[in-house]
Amino acid sequence: MGIKTDSFDDLVAPVIQSSSISQDEFHECPDCEAPLMGEDLSKWQTEGICEYCGAENIETGESNSQTGSSSTTSKTTESSLEVIINTYPLQGREMTLPLGEIGRELFSNFFSGASHIRGISELSRDHIEIIKLEGEFFIRDLGSSNGTLLNGKQIFGIKPKQIRCGDIITLGSLNISPKIGATSILTHENSGVVIPIPDGTFHLGRITEDESREPWFRATSEVMQDNPDLDHNDLEYISRRHLFLQIKSGNLVDHTLEKGKQEWEIVTEDMSSKLSFNGQSFNINALQANS
Repeated sequence: MGIKTDSFDDLVAPVIQSSSISQDEFHECPDCEAPLMGEDLSKWQTEGICEYCGAENIETGESNSQTGSSSTTSKTTESSLEVIINTYPLQGREMTLPLGEIGRELFSNFFSGASHIRGISELSRDHIEIIKLEGEFFIRDLGSSNGTLLNGKQIFGIKPKQIRCGDIITLGSLNISPKIGATSILTHENSGVVIPIPDGTFHLGRITEDESREPWFRATSEVMQDNPDLDHNDLEYISRRHLFLQIKSGNLVDHTLEKGKQEWEIVTEDMSSKLSFNGQSFNINALQANS
């Protein structure tokens, strides 16, 4: 639909030669300011999509609507991203983020002027951009002062990075978790951290297969370190590779314990499950289909 399959990794911004180009030969995208020429300009004019950032040509969309054209663009109509805050003392709070460029003012206003909270005060005025293409969400850092991490790894450059359910996005020191495709919610009762999770396998351990910290563990550990009433060392009883949960339709249907690990106490009821291990308690609650 005007977007290449391997969109962001293969995109290279065009280079304008020093020779003069008339206004009719190129158009500057109003969103990413890329000069659209040749085939890119043709796609902008006929299909209504920017090849580089996915912005929609409103004029083309209106024209197609008036003529009854069945042409569609890969720019989705949804205009927001549901996330859960996982930074102390805001952990567990849900928030709706608009697509486009966002930063400190949006979060400060949402939390009633909570700019004194470290996670919010470290945000830049324009921190990240949220993009949705072909039903998938992406983010890119806008040159923020304190940076943006995706699952603990800093993101750079103009090419957006895809985000998924269960990821931890860190803006400065503010952790947010997207609810994209979540079928259930995992709550760590001790810290109040809330992680949305999709159907499939979820690892309730400390370390991933590529030897990085599991996103849920990193966010939970940071909250427990920042809360003076909690001891984050309690989490160290959870092993590197520990408990694997099988989630189907938002419900815990099976689990696999790594060999030699201490057994968890698991109580499963309709639409919810409770897991306990060495003083740490987790709840899994299925989301309604329309959540």
